[in-house]
Amino acid sequence: MLECKNLSCTRNDKTLFTDFSFTAKPKSKISIIGPNGSGKTSLMRILSGLLPPTSGNITYCDNDIYDNLQPYKSSMVYIGHKNAFNNNLTVIENIKFWAEIRNTHELILATIHCLQLQPILNIKYAALSAGWKRRAALSRLLVSNATIWLIDEPFCNLDITAYHLVLNIISIRAEQNGITIITGHSTIEGFSSINL
Repeated sequence: MLECKNLSCTRNDKTLFTDFSFTAKPKSKISIIGPNGSGKTSLMRILSGLLPPTSGNITYCDNDIYDNLQPYKSSMVYIGHKNAFNNNLTVIENIKFWAEIRNTHELILATIHCLQLQPILNIKYAALSAGWKRRAALSRLLVSNATIWLIDEPFCNLDITAYHLVLNIISIRAEQNGITIITGHSTIEGFSSINL
């Protein structure tokens, strides 16, 4: 269980949010909703351990994540607006890079199949359209084998086919006791929505 209590965030002397709390249990699919500038990305960075909150705390399995970040980070994958793929590598080379970090080479083929990445595997990442770039980058979800998925606006630039692929993958992860937290601007069927 991931629990956030009374989180506050101030950036550049501007308070983005205060006293924000929620609990994500296994099988949770949560959508954090808010307008641009409300602090959604900052919240995701806080949840990922990249940015400490101004106040409040986050516990995972009853342990404060900031007491020892490494076990938490190994249980979580965060995909922000920047896709974290190397423009000079092909898609398959990028996937293999992330599989190497997680020691999950056995998941590469299933990842390619689930996201239907076969047509672009040997294309350099820089040469892809924005939609294919996002779709390829989301392969990190599957190849990470993480329990917690944190995705900042996962459906950005995706066509309808990729949108449904990703929704289906998130649903399957939930059935496997995973936790998925995403950000967005509107409600999505099947997700618990929390306004920021």
